[in-house]
Amino acid sequence: MFNVENEFINRMDTLNYAVQPRRVAPRLPPELVFEILTHLYYNEDGAVDQSSLAACTLVQSEWTEVAQQLLYREVTLSGYGPKHRSDIFHASIDPSTARGKLLGEFVRSIDIPVGYGDDAYSPTNFVALLRSCPRLYNLSISIMDMHEFEPKIVYELQELAQTTGPRIRSLRFRRSGVQSPVLYQLLSVWPSIQFLLVGLELAAAPPCGKPRFRLQELILHRNLLQDVLEWLLSSSADTLQLLDLRDLPGSRFATYLAKNHCHHIRSLRFIYSNNIALALIPRCLKLEEVIMHSLPNATWKLKFPPSLEHLSFRNPAFAKSPTLEHVLGIIPNLPKLRVITGDAGVRNHKDQRILQRLCEEQGVTLSFDGKPPWVLDDPVMPKRFPRGRSISNFPLMN
Repeated sequence: MFNVENEFINRMDTLNYAVQPRRVAPRLPPELVFEILTHLYYNEDGAVDQSSLAACTLVQSEWTEVAQQLLYREVTLSGYGPKHRSDIFHASIDPSTARGKLLGEFVRSIDIPVGYGDDAYSPTNFVALLRSCPRLYNLSISIMDMHEFEPKIVYELQELAQTTGPRIRSLRFRRSGVQSPVLYQLLSVWPSIQFLLVGLELAAAPPCGKPRFRLQELILHRNLLQDVLEWLLSSSADTLQLLDLRDLPGSRFATYLAKNHCHHIRSLRFIYSNNIALALIPRCLKLEEVIMHSLPNATWKLKFPPSLEHLSFRNPAFAKSPTLEHVLGIIPNLPKLRVITGDAGVRNHKDQRILQRLCEEQGVTLSFDGKPPWVLDDPVMPKRFPRGRSISNFPLMN
């Protein structure tokens, strides 16, 4: 992830303009260097290890381009002064230079504020930035002090999407005014979007007619108005497979999902649980993964379909459960279960030894990780779960 305050940025001029690191022997082929450096890419909490990759750019010339390719995959432009960002990042991906064109083609994910605030990219600069990143796959965007894009900007984005690219597959829409139509404008620009995160409440009326995009994944940080939700999913009855709910679903929402989408859902996630949420689980007959970021109440009966392969549950301090018995009881009834994932609250639980023994008896892998719920999986469609963040997903985002 590119971060304008890190050590890599301080060396940007040296790395981008002709001054190459001292050569040292022995030199390895680029394919092997890439294999080595990808093992440094993520740290334990799922974030990109920028400092290690930046240091690798100075090992020798064969390492520089490979390390830069990895550093430029995920670009974060949020939270820093726009002049600093523009002067450094824009200069580094200037498509009028061979080096800038190459670096711009490395970019797969950008997190950017757009609008008219002090920390935001103007809409015009936003278009220019996208023009320099023709292979962008994921756009994470926050709208600052702006109600909507002017028609001229929408036209330029559409023209760009239909010609040189990028053809974005994943949109993470993090912030805007609740009455803003910007989300609808972006979805009209890129009907190629298959993975969508909506990080806010949205009250703007949806457009008329069915959308052209067909979602494979929907992540909701807040519940949406029913007409907005139904519009977003109206063309995705046969494609929606991954559903992540950060708010408790209401009964009307759950009824709509059960009727129109549960038959294709493979992965279902909850931050919190209630009887309405838990009742969705057995309705998803093709379900392969359930992730509960906090354990449901022990008095609620859990029923999972026999198709389940990955079960992840957390026991965080803010919602600590004194027992795992209600989870232990369902494991023997899941013939396809391969993996159970927990957090420190599960690993240190008094029932953990029982869980460990049960997994050994059932031939299930028990693993633990410390990833918080705001660390998102890669926006790709996996063959098997868990998906996570992995270098094995890189080819799927090319």
